[in-house]
Amino acid sequence: YGGCLVDFAYPEMGEAIVKVLNKAGIEVTFPKGQTCCGAPARYSGAYEVAAQNGVDNIRALLSEDVKYVVSACPTCTVALKQDFIASLKAVGRTEELPCAEKLSEKVVDFSTLVNQLLTEGRLKFKEGIEAGKYTYHDSCHFKRTLHADQIPRKLMKQAGYELVEMDECDMCCGMGGSYTLKMPEISAPILERKLVNIEKTGAPLLLVDCPGCVMQIGGGLNQRNSKVRVEHTAQRLAECLE
Repeated sequence: YGGCLVDFAYPEMGEAIVKVLNKAGIEVTFPKGQTCCGAPARYSGAYEVAAQNGVDNIRALLSEDVKYVVSACPTCTVALKQDFIASLKAVGRTEELPCAEKLSEKVVDFSTLVNQLLTEGRLKFKEGIEAGKYTYHDSCHFKRTLHADQIPRKLMKQAGYELVEMDECDMCCGMGGSYTLKMPEISAPILERKLVNIEKTGAPLLLVDCPGCVMQIGGGLNQRNSKVRVEHTAQRLAECLE
């Protein structure tokens, strides 16, 4: 499942995901009927729209008999696993619930799946990687809803990278979906605080598991002419795995 930002803004993240999964012998399909996960609509109170987004995605993603539905956006992952069901219940579309629950069981975030594939021996890290230091930003949904925040740290340690934890690593970057657009006067100082904490680590690389956070933080670092490079964990793993 691409989600809006991977599909339209950061296709290189999607390419990295396919590359990694192909290395594990997994065939990846991309149903053309998939659309927005409905989170922007749901969080704005437009439950009918969010429910229809859910139905459209359920039909697209269950159109083939797949083992996993993989997402590299924590907000999208939460939507596919939990919010589709909640939105359908909220508007009384109970006839769609069995398919929503079937989809929920297949959904997994990218880093969690990679960790599983490494444990199963279907993936392994390259030897002699010229790894360096990095710091990590915990995306809100990734830590507080999916509780997957330690997995990328574990993966990068296995790859040979040294983590330099930033202060307030799990503090929001100020993106908050459309919040950065609707409330820039509140979002901007939150971002500034995050940027200062990132640069204080001295690490040349920031890894994130959320494309929205990549957009927010990456834009902020660019405005500061910072030398810190921002990547989705999937992009770094694509270079580290055999």
